[in-house]
Amino acid sequence: MNDAHAVYCWGVNDKGQLGTGDLDPRSVPTQISGLTADRVVAEFGRACASRGDSLHCWGSGDFGDGQPFRRESAPVAIAGLAGFDELALGSAHGCTLTAGAVHCWGQRQRPARQRRGRLSLRAQTVPDQPLPAAEGV
Repeated sequence: MNDAHAVYCWGVNDKGQLGTGDLDPRSVPTQISGLTADRVVAEFGRACASRGDSLHCWGSGDFGDGQPFRRESAPVAIAGLAGFDELALGSAHGCTLTAGAVHCWGQRQRPARQRRGRLSLRAQTVPDQPLPAAEGV
């Protein structure tokens, strides 16, 4: 981000994670056309940027808007999550903190563990729409 709130991305772009509208990698910072932000969160092949009550996300994943897992190579507005205080993205889930309440969506995955020589990974799917997190989280 620069002083004018323009957002720049560079690197690998196989999931559309640069927000440039294509899947071409960039070796130099490239401005995302038409997007301004006060903060950017980028993790695991997707990113989100917010300014005021506006939230835009891009890349590959579940964006918490009720749509299935998808790839967006350019920023799309995510109206249902606007106005949050904090946003965190994981490899298959996301969470917001809004007025002290945590809401999450996507998949909750436990770390892989070795049991008697086998690698185990358990996942529990939760709805695409954000839900309140359990108390004590």
